[in-house]
Amino acid sequence: MLSLREPEDPEYNLCESVELDQASFSIDHLQLLLTELDSLRATKADDKLMLQCVCDYVLHDPIYTDSTRAWFYCQYQRLDLD
Repeated sequence: MLSLREPEDPEYNLCESVELDQASFSIDHLQLLLTELDSLRATKADDKLMLQCVCDYVLHDPIYTDSTRAWFYCQYQRLDLD
């Protein structure tokens, strides 16, 4: 996606700097989550901790809709109560 901040092409008002792609950002963070889950599994962490990591990931990833984040927030709160 081209940015409109630094015009280099006066006709189209475009520049060569590329804005952060939200999907790419999400994939990068998903890869980090998978690495963290693998690490937790290797240390024999309990399922609750692993599920909390997944919930935290969804809560902080802007690619998910508000309703999806709200559902994971409720699940995260339930895990804290246990």
